[in-house]
Amino acid sequence: LGGRCTTATKRTRFASFPPYLLVQINRYFQDQDWTLKKMEVLVEVPDALNLEQLRAAGPQPGETLQPADAPQQQQQPAPQGGPQPGGEQAAQQQAGAARAAPDEALVAALMDMGFGANACRRAAVAVGNSGAEAAMEWLLGHLEDADVNDPLPGGAGMGLLGHLEDADVNDPLR
Repeated sequence: LGGRCTTATKRTRFASFPPYLLVQINRYFQDQDWTLKKMEVLVEVPDALNLEQLRAAGPQPGETLQPADAPQQQQQPAPQGGPQPGGEQAAQQQAGAARAAPDEALVAALMDMGFGANACRRAAVAVGNSGAEAAMEWLLGHLEDADVNDPLPGGAGMGLLGHLEDADVNDPLR
């Protein structure tokens, strides 16, 4: 909204309705003595439930869409000399490669903490090279993943530390 600070309201609506709706009613609670107890209440559920008032109808009159949510109204003009065949696709691939390349300093910092090189590269890419703390949190949350120590797809991230093995980092006298 033009870089201004403002308030916003977000509503979640249904675009389509499934043929069946399952609702779980949680009747158990934790008592003051930390034991689970069941609420003794009768819940009457109607056979038919009309949720039409929750159907999404798109932007309403008077609403202003956020810039990220606004539909693209103009296409980017072609560069001088006319459109280049495959030029836009090549630019997107280069941008994707730049995003997918892990920061080697971040990878080295994570490896100093004892994590494997491939896992550190995956963490750096997953958090967008935002920092060691975020990458370490990602690593700790994904230690159980089967592919956490696999190389990144497409050979991405084989920068300065690409020639090092995990054993070389863990045993520098080797």
